[in-house]
Amino acid sequence: MRLVSPIDGQDFIWLAEYVDGTCLTEFDLQDYHENSFYRIEREKMLRFGLIGHDIKLFYEVFGGYFNLAGTFIELELVDECGEIYPITGKNEFYRDIITYKDAETSMDIGSGMLSKPLITKYNFGFKHCLECKGFHINSRVIFTIPFRDLSYFNFRLVSSKNFKGNFIIKYNGQIKESIPFEFTKNVGQEFNWIMK
Repeated sequence: MRLVSPIDGQDFIWLAEYVDGTCLTEFDLQDYHENSFYRIEREKMLRFGLIGHDIKLFYEVFGGYFNLAGTFIELELVDECGEIYPITGKNEFYRDIITYKDAETSMDIGSGMLSKPLITKYNFGFKHCLECKGFHINSRVIFTIPFRDLSYFNFRLVSSKNFKGNFIIKYNGQIKESIPFEFTKNVGQEFNWIMK
């Protein structure tokens, strides 16, 4: 399978790969027919992500690890006592998939005509509830490919208890970044992290 979008003006399309070796793409790669996101069989998914420009960007549904064109991304929280709370890597299925596009258009004030929408960002990821010892952490992890800019992750985390620690981002098993982090019970925290 060629890892390119069959649609002019759309650099990436979503791809759901199944355990039986089949897949469903946003647009059929043979006849370009558009497939509904709601046709994705989540119980059978192995991977979910985007393809385009001869690259594949995805996450593994079992474990939630990201594979961005061969770079493996893992995420975890480590509290002040050294207890590790994996955001990815739990022996669980991360089936609550997310994908969407951001687009912009402009209007000619004189004529009132709108320009053709231009896709400015491609996004995919997941939402997941992590059960920890006596509490839980709701996470939303989205990888974004912006037009003419650096790709980044958007993280949103909500803990059912207060605690301090570090948010760890690993590339291919090695710590790339350790960000001091403080949870306030039931208060969502959201931040972007630019890939470099």
